[in-house]
Amino acid sequence: LDALFGDGGLVDQLLYCSFGIEDNSLFPALFDVSSLSKVSSESKNDRNCTKYSATCTYDLSGVPGGKKDMKIAEINIYVDKEFAFTVAMDYAFADEFKTFASSYSLDLDSFKLSYNATVDFAPAGSALPAAYTAAAAAL
Repeated sequence: LDALFGDGGLVDQLLYCSFGIEDNSLFPALFDVSSLSKVSSESKNDRNCTKYSATCTYDLSGVPGGKKDMKIAEINIYVDKEFAFTVAMDYAFADEFKTFASSYSLDLDSFKLSYNATVDFAPAGSALPAAYTAAAAAL
């Protein structure tokens, strides 16, 4: 169980690969991949999750009011600890970037990007099969 769901376990590796962070040309261009980190355990949509976060920084020093390595946004990904599916994701612009954008009459407060999974884990029928219960107990 630890090898699957513990720190650095298979679930972490699958999450990393499933989002294609290493190969995806957009994510590394926007987000500091090295900043992707396991932040905490958190309940999301009534599921026990691991929260991962990454930040987007960009060099805006050539733009009036901008600065080098300005934090643009943060993305949070919540992964179910038991079944390793993505329960939720949220993306938000950083306050310093919203302040910068407002000087150019851009209102970023209304822009939000999120994903929430609603999953019913109740088995079809009334009870789990005996083999499942026995296998779960053996863990």
